[in-house]
Amino acid sequence: MFQSIATPALIANTTVHDFVPTAGGEPWRVFIHVPPGEAPEAGWPVLYMTDGNAVIGTAVDAMRAQSGYPSGTNVEDGVIVAIGYPVAGAYDPLRRS
Repeated sequence: MFQSIATPALIANTTVHDFVPTAGGEPWRVFIHVPPGEAPEAGWPVLYMTDGNAVIGTAVDAMRAQSGYPSGTNVEDGVIVAIGYPVAGAYDPLRRS
């Protein structure tokens, strides 16, 4: 037998930031994915998404898989900003509703 220690999986080139409003209120968790390499001269396009906890992994993977063939997929590399909640799960059901 062997022992396993679970650790969270990381999403390449993605950072997580928790923001607490200075005027009070509930905090937000923002996931930011920036593609590797130099930004284009005009800057990266940005995709903003809600339900960040639940969708960031899928969004980054879809962009990664499709951006290599922009003439066929019409998808290019870009920044993804996904807004979520500072919880361990996919959603904060009460706040989301």
